Amino acid sequence: MTKKVQNFVIVCGGTGGHIYPGLAVASGIRKKFKEASIHFIGTYNRMESKIIPETGYPFYGISVEGIQRRMDWVGIKKNVKSLLLLVSGIPLWQSLRILSKIKPQAVFATGGYFSGPVIFASYILKIPCISLEPNVVPGLANRLAAPFLKKIIITHQESSIYFRRKDKCVKIGTPVRPEIFATNRNEALKNFHLDPDRITILIMGGSLGAKNINDSIQELLRMIKNNENHLKEKIQIIHSIGKRHYQDYIEYLVDTGEINYQPLEYIEHMDQLLPAVDLFIGRSGATSIAEATSLGIPMILIPWRGVNQAANAEVLAKNGAAELIYDDELTSGKLYQFITDFVIHPQKREQMVQNSQQQGNPNAAEEIADLLIQISNK
Repeated sequence: MTKKVQNFVIVCGGTGGHIYPGLAVASGIRKKFKEASIHFIGTYNRMESKIIPETGYPFYGISVEGIQRRMDWVGIKKNVKSLLLLVSGIPLWQSLRILSKIKPQAVFATGGYFSGPVIFASYILKIPCISLEPNVVPGLANRLAAPFLKKIIITHQESSIYFRRKDKCVKIGTPVRPEIFATNRNEALKNFHLDPDRITILIMGGSLGAKNINDSIQELLRMIKNNENHLKEKIQIIHSIGKRHYQDYIEYLVDTGEINYQPLEYIEHMDQLLPAVDLFIGRSGATSIAEATSLGIPMILIPWRGVNQAANAEVLAKNGAAELIYDDELTSGKLYQFITDFVIHPQKREQMVQNSQQQGNPNAAEEIADLLIQISNK
C-alpha cells in the first residue's frame, strides 16, 4: 500500500442512519490502513456534532439545513431558510475551506442533504468522492450529486435505474456498526436473560416508537396466550416500545400470563441483542434492514405506503427475506399467522435466514474502504 493513502474525509449526519455507516467505514479504513487520518464533516447542530467527537475523530461543522416534507407554515418557513442558506454559498465556502485545510485523498459521503455542499466542493478541488445510497429509491441529494461523484455505493441493484450513469453504481451494501459482530449468540442471550431453546422475536418501531405497531401487539399477546399449540412455550419476545408511547402502553398492558415477554422503553445497546434475534418485526429503514441482513435475520416489515421504506420492504419480500404488511393493513391476526407459520415450519425459517444473508453484506465497510483507497491512488 502506498504512502499516498493517508487522509480521508467522511461526510455524515442528521440521523443515526447516516452517522453509523460513516463510523463503520472509518473502522474499515483503520483495518486496512492503521495510520490513516480520518476527519468527519457534518452539521453544527445535529446529533453528529456530539456523537463523532465522542469517538475521537476530528469533526468539522458546516451550516446546512434539510428540506422539510411537511407543507404547513412551519415547514415552508424552514424550507425558505434552507434554500436561502444554500443559495448564499456559505455551506459551499465552508466545505471548500475545510477540504483545503485537510487535503484528503478521497471523500466518502453517506447521502443526505448535508453532503451536497461537501460533494460539490470536493469536485471543484478535484478530490474523488463516493456516496452511499442505502435505500432502493435514491434520495434527492444523491440524484443531484451523481454527476460530481466518482462512484455511488448502492445496497440494492434496483437502485441503479434511477441514475443516468449506471456505470458509476457499485453494489456493495450498507455498512453496519462493527459492534454487532463483537457479541456472539450465547452472550446476547445472557445479556437479556433469554432462553436458548426458544425462538427470539424482536419487535420495534424506532427510538420514539410506532403506535400502530404497539397497538397491534396487545391483541397479539392475547392470541399467543390462548394458543392451543403451546406457542407461548416456543417463543420469547423483546419489545422496544419507544420513549413516546412507553408509559401509555405499560398502563394498558394486557395480562401476558406465561408468555416470555419483555416490554422495554428503548434498547440502547442493540448490538448486544441482535445476535440472539431469530425474527425482527418493525419498520423497514435502511439501517435496520442492513443490520438484520448482515446477521441473516428474517423479518416482518411494516412500512408506510409511498415512502422509501416501502420500496425497501418490497425488495426484501420479493427476495424471500421478509414478510410484508403495509401499515394501513396491519392487524394482530396477520402478525399471529406469520409468527405461527415461522415457528412451526423450520424449513421456512432456514430458507428465510439464507435469503436474508444473501441480501446483506457484513463486509460492506471493508469493501467501501477498499474502494476509497483504490480511487485515492488514481
